[in-house]
Order: sequence, then structure tokens, then C-alpha cells
Amino acid sequence: AFSKKATYLEDESQNQILLTDYKKRVVASKDFFLKPISEGSKFLRDNNIKYIYIPKIYNIRLDEGTREVKNIFENDEVVIYKLEN
Repeated sequence: AFSKKATYLEDESQNQILLTDYKKRVVASKDFFLKPISEGSKFLRDNNIKYIYIPKIYNIRLDEGTREVKNIFENDEVVIYKLEN
């Protein structure tokens, strides 16, 4: 809401309340994090995803060595990556 940008997947409980068809996106998102970023970047581009917001509580880091994504922000609670062109 603050960024005025659409999200691919956020707040599963809200989606359950609104009865949206979000389960395919949950599976696709989990698959993205299981693959190398070089394969996952196709998923990002196909879905017009430019930023990845990961709360640190999930203990997930993306490999920036591939130059597919770049860490553009980090604090004690979150890491935000941007998909490079």
C-alpha cells in the first residue's frame, strides 16, 4: 500500500478471508526459492516481479553473485532485492 505497487503474494490470511485464488502463487513462490536464481529470474520476469521483499525471520538469502538480483536495502528486519535487467 505504501509503495502503490501490486504484490505477487502477500498476507495469506487476508487472501483466505477474501476467497482469492492465491494457492497457485504460494506454490510458485516456494518453487522460486528452491531453484537457483538463474532459473528463478525467468519466473520473476514472466510475472513482472521487479522487487523481492524477504523478512529476515525466514532466514533466506538470494545469491547476488549471478548478477540476476541486487540487494538494494537491508536492515535488522528485512532484505529487499531488485531484479537486474
